[in-house]
Amino acid sequence: MEISLTTKVAVLILLCGIIYLDRVAVLQMMIHRPIAIAVITGALFNRLPECVTLGILLEMLWVSRLPVGASVPPDDTGAALFGTVAVAYLSFSREVGFADIALIGSASVFVGELGREVDILIRRMNGKISRYAVSGVDVGDLETVRSCIYASIVLWLMAGVLLSFSWIVLGILAGKWLVPAIPQYVISPFLVMYLIIPATGAVSVYQHCRVSNKIAFFHMALASGAIAFMIFEMGVF
Repeated sequence: MEISLTTKVAVLILLCGIIYLDRVAVLQMMIHRPIAIAVITGALFNRLPECVTLGILLEMLWVSRLPVGASVPPDDTGAALFGTVAVAYLSFSREVGFADIALIGSASVFVGELGREVDILIRRMNGKISRYAVSGVDVGDLETVRSCIYASIVLWLMAGVLLSFSWIVLGILAGKWLVPAIPQYVISPFLVMYLIIPATGAVSVYQHCRVSNKIAFFHMALASGAIAFMIFEMGVF
């Protein structure tokens, strides 16, 4: 039995709401990465090649942006959700070109930065819950500590579901109505972003790998291979 698009969207919202927990200290199985989100979305909408292509772009851009210390990385999960859903819905109306993927990928970068600000807000709310937990530890009230842990998980889960809903709806609007309405001569110049995005990511990876020349060489080789693959796929050579 064929599953309707509405059902697929609902499943994706709930699934990615749970996957958002992977961004914090709940799951941490790396299933929140753009390439993983791209595979999930592509498989669900039967648009695996298009979605994975965008996932590779975003993965290369943010592979070195990690939540270390006080650093809050861009919301690459939300960016991948928005972008892959937009690509999937665009493919329902016409063939998706590399310029389309570059345009949607560029828009996904802004979504990631916007999601980062939302992430910071949620972390501040979670910080208030943690203070109650600390006070519970001071007086030996383990029930309060346990309740705070549950409250924190529920907070992140609710935020993940709401964020997933927002990014998916925006992706549907972009892929179904916005991008198809843009003239081709406006979209075509974005083709250069198809190379700039992974190249920027490669530079970022290199800057974060200076502790080991071997690691830096590995990541640069990986990035160069991805860029070369994209150039050949674009038909430049």
